[in-house]
Amino acid sequence: MVSVTPVVASGSALGGNTVTAILGTHDCGVVAPAVALVPGVVVEFLDTQVGLWQYSVDAGANWQPVRTDLINREDGPGLVLDAQARLRVLPLSGSRTSARVVYHRLERPAGERNGNYQLYPPPGDGDRPPSVTVVLGLADINGAPPPTQASRPRNKMVRAPRGAPRPAAQAGEPQR
Repeated sequence: MVSVTPVVASGSALGGNTVTAILGTHDCGVVAPAVALVPGVVVEFLDTQVGLWQYSVDAGANWQPVRTDLINREDGPGLVLDAQARLRVLPLSGSRTSARVVYHRLERPAGERNGNYQLYPPPGDGDRPPSVTVVLGLADINGAPPPTQASRPRNKMVRAPRGAPRPAAQAGEPQR
């Protein structure tokens, strides 16, 4: 079992979206009213070129790093997330605005498996359902950023226009 230290979200952190909200932003082969009926997903691939992925199983109070080194392997374990688990990506610098996500829908609730890595399908669960691949915008994953009320800074220093002559130095002052 992998042990990770939770990352406590700060007030300015990206809040992420629930699995239900992320599925609801795209067709994904799911009829819109049925999105709420999806009990969860097993994430099997996350695009690491866009940034660092995190998930939360407690409504965003604590964030765990997603072990993309495990889930992005062929026949590796998947990350089990229930419908109310949150997912977010902390973007790296650059101009990437979308990310590829591959997952399987769960047929029954995740329960105690929520937030765990496991081989999919679990032994004795039958055939593996088809993968769903989507390309999501970062706003679909992270949600809209919170509104900010930043005051406009005032320029208290007046500067002379470029090319204007400098005043002559007074007697006793060093020349610049």
